[in-house]
Amino acid sequence: VVKGGALDRAAARNLERGGLSLLYTIMLSTSGKAISTAIRACIEEAGRPVIFHCQKGKDRTGIIAMLLQNCCLEEDRSIIEA
Repeated sequence: VVKGGALDRAAARNLERGGLSLLYTIMLSTSGKAISTAIRACIEEAGRPVIFHCQKGKDRTGIIAMLLQNCCLEEDRSIIEA
């Protein structure tokens, strides 16, 4: 088990090899419950404005935004350009 900053350094080394696609793959494969909780919370507010944010950066917020756009049947090109 790696603790604290060593975990961050190990993750960073692996991400340097795999880039953002690896980061997003890891997030989607390890955070399914948290992501589905966030999406369900947004769906429960249907018809009302929703604000969501990420505590440490933009990546998790972006993935949730992309999935929500997909749920709303946005075209892939629109999601990519957003």
